[in-house]
Amino acid sequence: MKTILCYGDSNVWGYIPGGGRYGWKTRWTGYLDGLLGEDYRVIEEGLNGRNTGIDDPLFEGRNGQSYLPVVLESHYAADYVVLMLGTNDLKARFNRTVEDIARSAGQLIQLIQSYYPQSCEVILLSPPPVQHSQDAEKNEAFAGAPDKCEALSASYRYLSEQYECSFIDAGKYCATSLSDGVHLDAENHRALAQAVFSQIMLCES
Repeated sequence: MKTILCYGDSNVWGYIPGGGRYGWKTRWTGYLDGLLGEDYRVIEEGLNGRNTGIDDPLFEGRNGQSYLPVVLESHYAADYVVLMLGTNDLKARFNRTVEDIARSAGQLIQLIQSYYPQSCEVILLSPPPVQHSQDAEKNEAFAGAPDKCEALSASYRYLSEQYECSFIDAGKYCATSLSDGVHLDAENHRALAQAVFSQIMLCES
């Protein structure tokens, strides 16, 4: 049996736009598990607010870089690590540049590759772009974020080439909900699962 470890934020956790959490079979990780079948096991490691590598003064434990070694040791050794972080780094209060975020994401890839054997395939996802939404509070929290998303995707693609890992531009397959501009609805969870499934099948061929 092959193991797929999915590491990310609220869009891995399954946050419903507007509040709550989708059930396992609706979340893209659970839907992916169903697509892959009994020869694969999907492990979901998502957390609301997690970022690529900075301490959040408002919420404890959101530094994705400091927690990643714990996850990698807990689930040693996955055959695939699907990495989708970066959305929370775009919050205006962090004032992070695209270069800052990409640098942190690269450090995450290095951590994975150092902990796991060469047979592990990293699949890096650039997050679905943040949109201006119907939620004024979210728009304020993520002010300026929509303008950075295209450059972030390009930087992540470059990282995948630099570290010789797979890459998925999530924005080509799914979109965030207009109700909050950040999270995926059920239909887009399914679309993302299909994209990750296709990439895994490509790696397996």
